Amino acid sequence: SGGRPAPGARRDVHHANSPVCSFSTASEDAAFHRAADEMLGNLQDRVEAWGEDGELEDFDFSAEAGVVTVALGEKGTYVINKQAPNRQIWVSSPFSGPLRYDYDALQKKWVYKRDGSALHERLRDELVAAGGGQLDL
Repeated sequence: SGGRPAPGARRDVHHANSPVCSFSTASEDAAFHRAADEMLGNLQDRVEAWGEDGELEDFDFSAEAGVVTVALGEKGTYVINKQAPNRQIWVSSPFSGPLRYDYDALQKKWVYKRDGSALHERLRDELVAAGGGQLDL
């Protein structure tokens, strides 16, 4: 009656955002994880060394399960993490707020699409402005 299914009848509903309906391939997912893990590993090596040698008293760095936390004491804390479903790196910056970066395979860098900035350049500039020294990302 009126095109409605009978009570208790099974309805097949297609959800465009359902993981079952994802059009991603295993190789695209593997490429994302490889690029993200490499970038997060570089951050661990370089930012941790910069912070330990730098002028910030309450510097702390942690990396666990795809989440990097960079605490700058009173100046704030960065949280940088992989968002596998979106294939993005999400950055919460105490200076520029929340940012979502996509990997640009041609440029081989993580890019914020709204302004074209590269993650490593913005992060380097903000960290050096907050804590001094030199940082090569």
